[in-house]
Amino acid sequence: MNRNRRVAGLVAVNLLSVLAQIVQIGTIAPLLALSLDGRGVDASLIGLVAAAPWAVILLVSRFVPRIIHRLGLAGTCLIAIALTLLALGGMAVVDDPLGLMALNGLAGLGLILRWIACDTWIVRIADDAIRGRAIGSHETLMGLGIALGPALIAVTGHDGVVPFLAAGLLVAAGLVPLALLARMGLNGRPGVPPAGRGAGMGLIRLLPVALLGAFACGVAETASIALLPLYAAAAGLGIVAAPLFATAFGTGGTILQMPLGLVADRLGFRGAQLGCAALVVLGAVLLPLVDPLGPWPWAGLPWLLVFLWGGAVGGMNTLAVIEAGARVDDDHMSAAMTAIAFAYTMGGFAGPAAAGVAMDLMSMNGLLMVAGGVALAVLLAGLWLGRRVPAPAPTITAPAITERHPSDTPSR
Repeated sequence: MNRNRRVAGLVAVNLLSVLAQIVQIGTIAPLLALSLDGRGVDASLIGLVAAAPWAVILLVSRFVPRIIHRLGLAGTCLIAIALTLLALGGMAVVDDPLGLMALNGLAGLGLILRWIACDTWIVRIADDAIRGRAIGSHETLMGLGIALGPALIAVTGHDGVVPFLAAGLLVAAGLVPLALLARMGLNGRPGVPPAGRGAGMGLIRLLPVALLGAFACGVAETASIALLPLYAAAAGLGIVAAPLFATAFGTGGTILQMPLGLVADRLGFRGAQLGCAALVVLGAVLLPLVDPLGPWPWAGLPWLLVFLWGGAVGGMNTLAVIEAGARVDDDHMSAAMTAIAFAYTMGGFAGPAAAGVAMDLMSMNGLLMVAGGVALAVLLAGLWLGRRVPAPAPTITAPAITERHPSDTPSR
């Protein structure tokens, strides 16, 4: 594949992804929450509606590689767009919370199909020399998409059919880059994906640090976004400044992914993984020691720390994708992307609950202890595996998962 075609393909996949991301993650959840709250629905029921897509992801993610194999990447994304548009159309006319829960679950199915297909597409198009930067750029745009979702609601409002219509138009606009990808002949059809317990164990043996890193990112990222405002308020920040602590965290998680991809291209993914895990642990230790109400410039130090902390937390998932791209062969790439998405989603379910319990039992620093603890597990796993002599790629039955590279060799 020549360079110009490769770059055009990466741009098209990124555009397709970010248009969907703005709606699927950035818009639907807050739009439904605001709409239901305005009708007096209890917060607990709103939470169940918001959790519906993630429950669907846990239930169906294992089947996504076979769907991609049957339909191809473009066909899978086309189905994802259709499901999302169908869900948005239903949300525009349905008022019942249980009906909205079902429609949000349908949107979750569209989300996981697009998520796995586009991650697989990015890895397949990018060559070894730019894989880290390509994945880092993609993750940065995904963070931007989440940030732009609430801005769309601010423009359209949350009442009536207009916000759902605007969201639908954004999703439908993804058909343009999708058509370009198909026209360029980049509609990959990965080989038969692994199935069964043995295949899953093969991926765990091949990518233990990557999968642990994705889980740790899910735990730390979802818990921090939800609970950092509470931590900041307990530290003395006011009602306006406390939520901005989570904004600083999310900004770091968005902006710093591209530089992390460059580091992975230059130094190898393992060193970058260990560095991110170490930064998360260090941040969990240092944040309680700095006072956001102290004199300038020391009062700015917690904001800088939480910005870097967000980048390091998000980096654990970005680098998981980069490692899978470097070590898994193309035929099994969609299965590896599914495993990473599943690990992140499991962490996303566990994180807020675990951190909330820890904060109740051990003060507001419980959030930092949970996030630092899972990052420490990634750091120790990476160091322990790094001391071992590289072993041959694990072999499993029907079909085997093969390792693309025998070791973590930096691309030049």
